[in-house]
Amino acid sequence: MKQLLFFAFFLFSSILLLSCSKEDTQNLEEEPIQKPTYKGIVMKNQIIETTHLGKDEGKYTIYLPSDYQTSNKKYPVLYLLHGMWSHNNEWVEKGAAATLTDLAINKGTIGPMIIVMPNAFDSFYVDGYDKVHNYESFFWNDLIPYIESNYPVKTGKENTAIAGLSMGGFGASYYAFTHPDKFCLCYAMSGAVEGMGTDLVPSVKMMFEKLGYNETNYDKLPQYYLDCGTEDMMVYQTNVNTKKYLESVKFPFTYRESHGAHDWDFWPLAYSRMLPDLGKFFK
Repeated sequence: MKQLLFFAFFLFSSILLLSCSKEDTQNLEEEPIQKPTYKGIVMKNQIIETTHLGKDEGKYTIYLPSDYQTSNKKYPVLYLLHGMWSHNNEWVEKGAAATLTDLAINKGTIGPMIIVMPNAFDSFYVDGYDKVHNYESFFWNDLIPYIESNYPVKTGKENTAIAGLSMGGFGASYYAFTHPDKFCLCYAMSGAVEGMGTDLVPSVKMMFEKLGYNETNYDKLPQYYLDCGTEDMMVYQTNVNTKKYLESVKFPFTYRESHGAHDWDFWPLAYSRMLPDLGKFFK
C-alpha cells in the first residue's frame, strides 16, 4: 500500500513539474530580448596646448558615444565642471558620470552625447583668482574651439549645456549668465552660487544686476537649475539665498533640495536628476 501511494505521489509530482517547466519556457519565450547595454567611451587626461594656464597643461577628460568614430553623426555636448580641490577625472571616478549616462541613454532618457570634463585647478573658473591660471580665457579661447574642431560636436545654444558641482556650480552659473547665447541649460549642484561676493567672483545676484537682467530679457537666458542637499553645511544657505533672490525678481528657474551633504554620495544623485531635464534638449 505504501509503495502504491509513493508511486502515485511520484507520478503526480512529475506531471506537475513538467507542466511548470513548460509554462516557464513559454514565459521566457514571450519576454522581449533585451538590447545590449549602451556603453560610451571615456578618454582621460587629454591635453590642449595653451598659454593661459601658466606652466600647466590644458587637461580634460571626455566621454564619447560608443560609435562616434564610425557613425558620421554629430552629437550635443555637456561641459561638466568639478569643484575645489578636485580634478578632471573625478566626475567619472567618483561621480559615476559615464555609467549614469550610459544607463540614461540605454533607457532612452537622453540621446547619445559628448561630455567634456576639464581640469580647472582651484581657479573658480575665472581669470586670476588663484594668481596662476587665466581659466576663463582658456575655457572660451582654447577649450571650446578645440573640442568643436576635433570632435563630432553639434554647435549652437540648443546643443550645448553646462553643469557643475560646488565651485563648478559657480563656474557653470557664471558662464551661463555671462554667455547666455551659448547654453540651453545650466545645472548647479551644491553650487557656490554666491561666489566670493566680489567683482572677480560675483554672486548670481551680482551677475543679474550688473548685466541688467529682468523680465524683458529672461527668455534669452538658459534654463536654470539649483540642486542642493539639506545637510550641506557649506552652501545650503547660499542656495536658499539665491532661490529667494531669483523668486524676488520673478526669474523662472527650478529649485531642488533633498537629503544630502557636500559629498560624492549626493552629487551622482543630482547628476541623475539632471539627465531627464537635459534629455528634453538632447533627444
